[in-house]
Parts: sequence; structure tokens; C-alpha cells
Amino acid sequence: MSGRIYKELNDEINDNLIEFNKLKNKITPESKKEMKRLSDLRTNMERLKKFPSNLGIGVMITFVLYFFSVLIDSLQLINPSSAFSSYLFGIVFLLATIAFFMVGIVAVVMVFIPMQNEFEEITKRQKVSPVKEV
Repeated sequence: MSGRIYKELNDEINDNLIEFNKLKNKITPESKKEMKRLSDLRTNMERLKKFPSNLGIGVMITFVLYFFSVLIDSLQLINPSSAFSSYLFGIVFLLATIAFFMVGIVAVVMVFIPMQNEFEEITKRQKVSPVKEV
């Protein structure tokens, strides 16, 4: 999936560069609209040039939280009379589950967008050259 995701990022960068090259010839001291669009393009390019490490960090945080919840639960098995570890287990497990949900949403979005664009590209090609029935 990384190939599709990076291809999507590359396509977005290329689209931004094309739009930048079109806008740079239209810039005058009075062109506030074009300057605003150039500023937006610059912000977008800054975002795109960074490695998308959010997902990896989120997965690591989720893993650590689940690990600690299992560790705390194991301590509860060793000392069943400890109410503190039961309370702490619930909190850590809830945080881990929330982190897992958020990482899952980000992962689905990161995979969905390139797949949707690839599907649209295939659909366009299919309209240009329809499949002949055998």
C-alpha cells in the first residue's frame, strides 16, 4: 500500500507545482487572490514534504498502552486484593482502545484516498476504451 500512498503524495505535489507555475506568471503587486492561493500552496507543500510518521507513532503508542494494560492486569492476577491496579488497568485499557480507534481511522483514510483515486482513474480509462463482450 505504501507505493499507492506515495504515488498519491507525488501526484499531489506535481499538481501543486503545476498550479504554482501557472500562478507565478499572474502575480502583480495588486493580486491578493493569487498571493493567497500561493500561500495556501506553500503550506500544502510544506505538509507534503514531511515523512508521514503520524501513523507509526500512533501504532507505537497504542502498542505501549496495550502492553501496559496487560502488565497491570497480570499484576492484578498476582495480587487480587489490589484495587489500584484494577482501576489503573481500566484507564490504560480505555486509553489504548481510543488510541487504536484513532490510528485505525487514520490508516483507513490513508489507504482509502489512493484507492479511490486509482478506482476513478480505472473508471475513466474504461469509459475511453470500453471492454468488448466476448
